[in-house]
Amino acid sequence: MNTALLLSASLLGLLAFFEPCTIATHTLFSARAHQTARRGCCRSLMAVWLARSALCCTLLLAVVALTPAPSWPAWLPSLMLSLMATLYLVSRFAYLPVPHLAFARVLPGGQSLPFAIQLGLTLPACTLPLFVVVAGLAAAADSLLFALLAGLLFASFFTAPLVFASLKGVHADGRDLLARAAEGSPYLTALLLFATALVLLLPGLDLSAESLKATLQQAGPTAIGLWASRRGSCSASTRFPSPPFRWYWPMSPRRRKSGARCRSVAPLSSACC
Repeated sequence: MNTALLLSASLLGLLAFFEPCTIATHTLFSARAHQTARRGCCRSLMAVWLARSALCCTLLLAVVALTPAPSWPAWLPSLMLSLMATLYLVSRFAYLPVPHLAFARVLPGGQSLPFAIQLGLTLPACTLPLFVVVAGLAAAADSLLFALLAGLLFASFFTAPLVFASLKGVHADGRDLLARAAEGSPYLTALLLFATALVLLLPGLDLSAESLKATLQQAGPTAIGLWASRRGSCSASTRFPSPPFRWYWPMSPRRRKSGARCRSVAPLSSACC
């Protein structure tokens, strides 16, 4: 569980940067930071990372400290992940009024903080389901140390593309790449969530070779009986394609005048014709 928590925090943190509602604000910040001096740019990036790390670590530590270790049914995590994946798919075709969580607004004097700190203290709406997944894994791991590490990893991988874009600049080809990433990232996120839900659901299904063999052995006599009854009905219909009385039915006068022969078997043809 601890390994899954750290891997999920890293992957989902990196994926959070490329969500549509995240790229817009972070691209604007990168363009402004790239135009400033190198020292000012590094100072702004450090402020974003510190504020985001403090926010993510505080939230995950609070989840672990204030909530008991959950004992979910086997199907509940898969259901929640599937619902989150469905929300990502729906968001590509309809607007979902989910607000950003701007924690700077609840702090005293938070509105007067530098924009870098306000950006770091904000969880965009597109990243909320991803952070909820990390929070759920942290609660299941029930470890303050790994919750702290997960918060640092999520914030670091979330900020890493921002650092690269701010130092290198966002040119025309970079903007096109980010635009394509914003269009495809919800589908990728939904695919990952659906795949994870399926992987979590498979251990609850009894797919062992022994159970499959027992099921086949139990269904064997029933299947053989059905096959035999079906075979017998097919054979009976082959022997008697039509009712027997048609063999003795007299021919009509028209057929008798035309000299047509009866299509019955030979011993009966002379009697009926």
